[in-house]
Amino acid sequence: MKIVGDAYRRVVKAEDPLTQALIENYRVWCRALGRDAWFADRSSILFDTVAAHLAYSEEHLFLEDLRLTIEDDGLTAVSPRGRPVRTATEWTDREAFQTSLVETIGDSLWPRHGGRAFTPGGKGSRAEARRS
Repeated sequence: MKIVGDAYRRVVKAEDPLTQALIENYRVWCRALGRDAWFADRSSILFDTVAAHLAYSEEHLFLEDLRLTIEDDGLTAVSPRGRPVRTATEWTDREAFQTSLVETIGDSLWPRHGGRAFTPGGKGSRAEARRS
């Protein structure tokens, strides 16, 4: 997944301090690689966004139970000897996923946490709820 065009510009222009830090790190990385053109109009490939999304939702994706193995060459393969794995194999609505991703990255998370950085296990987290 890459974020491009107007969606990318929305993330770049976000006022949230956490998003600004993310974008500044991306700019520095692009410059170090000599890829300033990437920063100007698109994100890099965001490999883990679907995996992170699947931690809380299957929306926008078609999932199948497949038997998967890791082959000697390191590739993942469907195999009758593999372990059953719930696997996203197709998009049901890629555009809606990208819209959701841009909203998550580009919309301000800062005010939701009282103007301070969110700390996993801290105030407002599930861990805190379990402790009370």
